[in-house]
Amino acid sequence: MNLRVIKKDIDFLTDEFLSDALISLGFASGDDAKREKITEVINEAIDLRCETYSKVNHPDKENVKAFYRATTEGFLTSLDAIYDKLSKVVNEKKEAAPAAKKPSAKKAPAKKAAPKKEETAE
Repeated sequence: MNLRVIKKDIDFLTDEFLSDALISLGFASGDDAKREKITEVINEAIDLRCETYSKVNHPDKENVKAFYRATTEGFLTSLDAIYDKLSKVVNEKKEAAPAAKKPSAKKAPAKKAAPKKEETAE
């Protein structure tokens, strides 16, 4: 695998994550706290991409093949952890204010059928 293919893979995987994160951000339109957390995760993914690019552009000269393998594995592991963070943020339930107790609805006793009047023939 050459350097160009590695960089394309890094870009592709990061872009896929960002598209998922932006979709999640759109669904969290009413919850500012959740939007802030998703934005932090997005920034973390962008930082990971920049750090990985920096590592890839300055390889270890002694064992280049092993260096690239270790760098890509580290990138994939870190990106997977970031996906897990996004999943946790998206699946968080919004804390609702404690609701007042609803009065329990008691069943009314069943009504008895009225006795039928017998018709008298006149």
